[in-house]
Amino acid sequence: MDTELIIAIVVIAVVLLVVLALVVPKLRRKQQEKKQQEQAQNREQARGHLAEADQHSATAEKEQAAADEQQARARREKAEAEERAAQAQREAQDRRQSAEHQEEQAEQERRRAQELDPDLGSRDDAAPRDTGGPTNERR
Repeated sequence: MDTELIIAIVVIAVVLLVVLALVVPKLRRKQQEKKQQEQAQNREQARGHLAEADQHSATAEKEQAAADEQQARARREKAEAEERAAQAQREAQDRRQSAEHQEEQAEQERRRAQELDPDLGSRDDAAPRDTGGPTNERR
């Protein structure tokens, strides 16, 4: 019985080795296929992420360009407003100078009138003084 037992053990061991020799490569192939599938899925996901990144980059570039244009427009509008303000100040200064010149002329005319007729300023029938408002007289 000892011999038969040894032979049975050896046969079982050989059968197990043969089964293992047949099964192990299949298991390895399945693991490799699974690994390749995972790599393919990862690659596909990576491509998707790259596509999304490209889309976000394009959107960011578009938004940056729009922001740059808006900023340039604001600077241009500010410069135009400053130019209009400077022009308005120049016009106001010109008007001030014109008003001062007109007042000087009025004062000269009053002095001449006083020189010609010193009593003219003290009489009730004297011409009214210019108050700076609109008049109906033409000079």
